[in-house]
Amino acid sequence: MNDELIDLVVHDPLTGIYNRRYFETSMKKSISSYMRSRSPFQIILFVIDHFKGINDTYGHPCGDYILKELTRLINSEIGDKDTFARIGGEEFAIILSQSNLEEIEEISQRIRQRVEQMRQSNKTEVLLISNGHHRR
Repeated sequence: MNDELIDLVVHDPLTGIYNRRYFETSMKKSISSYMRSRSPFQIILFVIDHFKGINDTYGHPCGDYILKELTRLINSEIGDKDTFARIGGEEFAIILSQSNLEEIEEISQRIRQRVEQMRQSNKTEVLLISNGHHRR
């Protein structure tokens, strides 16, 4: 029962990935680790462009489908030790531990390419993402 409650508190119910609460806790731990031992970490932030328009035009079931598919796609591109979280309605963040700048740029580019492939395979113009990363 206790594990189920913890799971509900730290995971997004729609996508199954971590939520903003867990992300903020992980950020504090990553910053603390960096301050103690200079353990590097990187962050990738991204947003689904024009997501409100997707929901308004195609309906919330379509928006939910896109969120779930995007989550599945990104999970396949990151490691088990990385923290992937939905931090807002269409906003996501990934904390990558022990990655260098070249690796984060490669992961970020792969995600953009996979999203573009997903968009083209579904023959839709609705899915675009904007992303950025920060090195610390």
